[in-house]
Formats: sequence, structure tokens, C-alpha cells
Amino acid sequence: MFYPLFLHKVKPVHVILVAYTVWVLTLKFRTIGGSDDFNVFFNAGQRLLNGANIYGEPYYMNLRYFYSPLFAGFLSVFANFDVEYVKTLWFALNVLLLLRFIFIIKHFVKWNFKGHTLALLILMLITGKIVLTNFLTNQISIFMLWAILESFLLCKKGKWMWSVLILCIGINIKILPIMVLPFYLLFTDHKLRFVTTSIAVSIALLLIPALWTGWTYNLFLTSEWLTLVSPVNHLHIIQVYEGGFLDIGALLSKYLSGETVLNEPVLNIVSLDAMVIFFITNGLRISLLLLTILVVRKVKSNPFSIDQSFVQLTPFIALIPLLLPHQRDYSFLFFVPLLAVLVAFLVNLNKIWHYIIFAFLCLLGGMFTWADITGSDIVDVFMHYRLVTIGMLLMLLFYLTLLHYYARGYWTEFSEVN
Repeated sequence: MFYPLFLHKVKPVHVILVAYTVWVLTLKFRTIGGSDDFNVFFNAGQRLLNGANIYGEPYYMNLRYFYSPLFAGFLSVFANFDVEYVKTLWFALNVLLLLRFIFIIKHFVKWNFKGHTLALLILMLITGKIVLTNFLTNQISIFMLWAILESFLLCKKGKWMWSVLILCIGINIKILPIMVLPFYLLFTDHKLRFVTTSIAVSIALLLIPALWTGWTYNLFLTSEWLTLVSPVNHLHIIQVYEGGFLDIGALLSKYLSGETVLNEPVLNIVSLDAMVIFFITNGLRISLLLLTILVVRKVKSNPFSIDQSFVQLTPFIALIPLLLPHQRDYSFLFFVPLLAVLVAFLVNLNKIWHYIIFAFLCLLGGMFTWADITGSDIVDVFMHYRLVTIGMLLMLLFYLTLLHYYARGYWTEFSEVN
């Protein structure tokens, strides 16, 4: 009796989620052996114990360490362990955090429309390559996205201190969550409390490593780190010192600079001065941020039964891989919440030309160019020509356009008043 009853309760969506989890777990077999981004993190933790400048030479495999002294201090705890063992722990943590932020998204995006199972399958397929890349490179983007969404959930529950703490830890480690601060400052209550608490927590996180490194060494490392990640650092003005960067700064550097990117073809239209590119890049960054604020502030209800504040938050998260420097293909994981909302929009509107635009942008954004399927040469075309950047930028603008029309009252029949 129990077995048939159990099968009766199983829904297609459960099967998809289980299959997805199994697929993610199998990725561990593809990450065994060899060096990846985690080796850079791990090496920084080892060098920290030796009192070295973890932001200076020698670079591990010619790759710089861009993360905080606090993160290096955490990894230094495992410095005497075999790196493959620590990678296994890191993989397990990322699996748990991936599943956690999927459920957080599901909490805010009510997929109660007809055909939601097929829509979920499509969403997992178009984001599969991004998830795969994060696991194969052992990156930290999964942790970053979890920190943003967990902080948002705690904020919604009124647990302000925990919300601020998790968000500030994310910002301390890799700066990236700083892009959601405009959302909190514009669309949440108790703004002053949020600002003062965030400043206090951020300062505390900068000082904590001094407990085991000493005040002088920690101050030196903090200064080196802040100099390295500063947007006015020459490394971020013209991003040609490494290949594979896909943010808009790298896009403009590619087409407006005469500099050569290692192992990439020269594609510049003109050769502008570095400061001219700096002003163009930051002008575009500011314009995209202001456009996002302008559109989302007009949303006054729950579109398509999706939480209003989550709909407002997702474009700020999606700005991370576009506006911040030093972003690669794995960084487009930050588009996952926006894509979940966007797919729900499209299915509810059910207009063929919306589907065509979305499919084209997914194609242009390189979501279907898996090296295992299309070959690495096709992937290189999308990377070298920055087609991924262009496609994902247009995806964000497509989302904002739909949101603009919703806010103007074009689809009021789908709204749910708060």
C-alpha cells in the first residue's frame, strides 16, 4: 500500500529536481585533479601563514588573488590538508548552497501557472551551462548568490542583523554583493539602521583577521586588497591583462582599445585613450544602474503573483556580471533569479514574439554553446567577440522593458495588489 501511495504523490517537478540534483553531484567526477580557481584561493591561504603579500607576485599559475584577507584567513585553517580533500568539502558546500538558493527563488516566484513543469525544465536547461562552469572552475559565485538571496529572505522576515551580517560577509569576500545596496537603500524601510549597521559590520570584518595575523600585517593586506579591487586601478580601466573577461568594461576594452588580449583576436574598431574608455565605461555603468532604479521603482504590486520586492531585486543582482570588472562566464550565475522571474513573465503573457526574443537572447548569450556539444571553437567565438556580454545585456534590457510595460498598466489583469 505504501509504495503505490508514494508514487501517487510524486509529481513531474519532483522528478526534474531529483534528476537535476543527481546531475550536479556527478559534476564532482569532472573536477577531480588539475588546477582551477580554488587552487588560487587555497594558495593565498597558505601564503598568509607565511606572512607573504598574497596580492603580489608570485601569482599562482599567473592568476591573481582578488579576494579579502578574511577569506584567505578562513582557508588558511585548511592549509595543511591535501587540496583535493578541501576541494571536496568546497564542492559539497556549493551543492548545498545551490539547492538552498533554488528553494529561496521558488519561495518568491510562484510558478502556479499552467505548464510550469515544462518552464522549470527549460529554465534548468538554459542555466545548465552556467552552473556547470561554476562547478568545473570551483568558483565562489554560488556562495555569493546564496549570500544575497539568504540576506534578502532574512530581511523579509524582519531578521535585520542576520541579513546585514550575511550580506556584509559576501561583500567582504568578493565585493560583488555591493550591487544590491541601492535596492536596500531605495526600497526598504529603516534605511538609516541598515546603513549604520552595515558600516559597523563591514569595519569589524576588515579588522577580524588581525586577531591571528597581527594589526600591521592585516592593515597592509587590507590596503593592498582595496587598491587591487579599486575601479580606478589600471587593471580595470582597460581589461586586457587576461582573456575571458565578459563584463561591459571588457566589452568596451575589446572594441575601443588597441591593446591585445592574450590568446584572443584583435577586434578593436578604434584605439581610444585609456581615460576616454574609463569615462565611457563608467558612464554606461551609471546609466544602466539609473535605468534599473527608474524602472523598478514604478512597480507597485506583485506582477503575475510574484513577490514585488523580489521582482525589483533581481535586476540589481543581474547587474553584477555586467557592471563590475573582472567578470567571466561563471559570473552570469547572477542572472538565474532574473531568468526565473522572466520565464514566469513569458509564460503568463504567452506571446509568441516574446518567446522568439527570449530564445534569440539565450542563443546570443551563449547558453546553448557547451564545449561538450558545440565544440570549443564555437565557444571561443562567443567569448572572444563578447557576444555573451551583448546577449546578457540585452536580456536585462528585455526584462526591464517588460517590467516597464507592466508598471504602465498594460497587464494589470495579471497583477496582485500587496
